[in-house]
Amino acid sequence: MKKKHVSIFFLILPLILASCIPNPVAEPAPSPTTTTSSKQEPPIETPDSAETACPDGTVEISMDDWSNADEAFADREEVITAFEEAHPCINVIFVNQLSFGADAHRLEQIRSGTASDLIAVESVYIPIYTESGGLADLSPFVEADPDFDPDEIYFESVWKAGFYQEKPRAINKDFSTSAIYINTALFEQADISLPEEGWTYDDYLEMALALTLDNNGNNANSPDFDSDNIVQYGTTVPYWGGGGSVAWFRGFENVLYSFDAHAIDPEATTTLGYLNSKNAVRAWEFTRDLVHKYHVSPQVEDIDTLGGNDALFKEGKLAISGHYWGPWYQEAFNSTPELEWTVVPLPTGPGGHKGVIMWMGWGINQQTKYPQESWELLKWLTTEPGQRVYTRRALTQVKSLAVELQRINDPFWGIFLAETEYVDTLDDAVHPGFFPCVSEDATAEFLLKTWKEDGDKLNIQQELDKLAIEANRCLRSKE
Repeated sequence: MKKKHVSIFFLILPLILASCIPNPVAEPAPSPTTTTSSKQEPPIETPDSAETACPDGTVEISMDDWSNADEAFADREEVITAFEEAHPCINVIFVNQLSFGADAHRLEQIRSGTASDLIAVESVYIPIYTESGGLADLSPFVEADPDFDPDEIYFESVWKAGFYQEKPRAINKDFSTSAIYINTALFEQADISLPEEGWTYDDYLEMALALTLDNNGNNANSPDFDSDNIVQYGTTVPYWGGGGSVAWFRGFENVLYSFDAHAIDPEATTTLGYLNSKNAVRAWEFTRDLVHKYHVSPQVEDIDTLGGNDALFKEGKLAISGHYWGPWYQEAFNSTPELEWTVVPLPTGPGGHKGVIMWMGWGINQQTKYPQESWELLKWLTTEPGQRVYTRRALTQVKSLAVELQRINDPFWGIFLAETEYVDTLDDAVHPGFFPCVSEDATAEFLLKTWKEDGDKLNIQQELDKLAIEANRCLRSKE
């Protein structure tokens, strides 16, 4: 039976930024504005009604966001309009800017104090934005607000993903965990039961072997299997495809953490003994062997030729995918004729059931002139008023909304929400140079090489030893 789900697509694209005058580090302060979350009655029409309603004048605060799809724009306008109605003494200014990530232009804005009052940030950039003077410690705002209890409001792992050096620096707008996409028709044809919570990476490999077929109908377990003429693959690797792409290290971290490995120590002092640990080597070898030893995954060159992993899945040529996919393909797969699919939890590895999170949120600019007003907007965006709108197209960290909107037990959404319990501490969040020193550049390039032709000839231990030294040198240059 074909699964049907509410559509979602929140891959985020570059856009945005606004400006603000430099000022001392943001701290919560008494606000001259109304802070109730309900719509305000209009003031009595008198000559000085505006002064009565806003005795200290109207405050303008700015925010940025790089979501630029038409639906995202409409959602943002709806949220801001409602906020301004509830806070008539605050005007929200949104300024589009074509800058994203940690490029020189973006960091210069943060360092010079010309960034927005609310700064949008992807979780990998929280450390560098903070070290550049961009993200205030939100602890004082949280402690001073009796109506804000993050332990009651949020899923813990999603809330903690906005932390740097054990302090909250940003609060989530929307997020994604990873899950496994399954072609249910191919499983049924092979008489294989769908995976359930607790299945292992050994189970994953066995299923992939049984589901990989050559042009004579032999699976990868058969002595007659022809690995040069594969017509159906059991699984694939964390690579988007399309040519010119690189391996996605964040997706690979789902496997890395499950093999009880990390790429950097918890204190963010070294990658030696972590990026090149025995457990890390096992994780790298596992994904490489999917391609070259077991032939259950296409190598990179073939993924490009065949149009990418999503095209393979749509065409019924890929049985298991998405150990690096969030809920982004729901609409595309639902609209693909004859495709029967579902999602299941990530496998459990030698180190347990562990995974990563993809995360976007906002923090308060340390140099804002209006810290309390900025806090009121941040709270509106990331709690029930704003999240009720944003949740139409994304996962929400607000537990009550997840329950109310029946996301918890939904056969699609519920799988991704359940993965929040297994999100491991992101290596990306512990050092401002982890991205790109470790998760990009040389490390990601080497990961990609392991899935290319002749990748089986690479000595992973030796290469990771060298990469760990290079990564440490790079990390020191970012401090």
